Amino acid sequence: MERLIRVVSIFSLLYAYSEAVCWAVRGYGHCCHYGEITLLPGQSYENTTGPYCYQCICSGDGDSLRCCGISRIITSLPDTCEIIQEGCHQVAVNKNDISKPCDGPVAQVVG
Repeated sequence: MERLIRVVSIFSLLYAYSEAVCWAVRGYGHCCHYGEITLLPGQSYENTTGPYCYQCICSGDGDSLRCCGISRIITSLPDTCEIIQEGCHQVAVNKNDISKPCDGPVAQVVG
């Protein structure tokens, strides 16, 4: 039983990390570029203007830029709820009174 719990825990952890959206871009050795952003080795950049937010880090040697999404995106919610955007994250609220949180199960992912 203990082994089963350990396996399920590891699987759950791996599944959670697989939901995050990450990508890599080759660096130039002396700097990293992504769109209009130029980073020196070791520097990071965070886009915090929703709806899709991400964080990028230029490797210490400038050979690669690794970026990951940091937004929370709702994938399912009850019919009595709706989604509103708050910065980088989606929030589930009650349809009849958006000042109240959603009553019910809400599924979301980071990415």
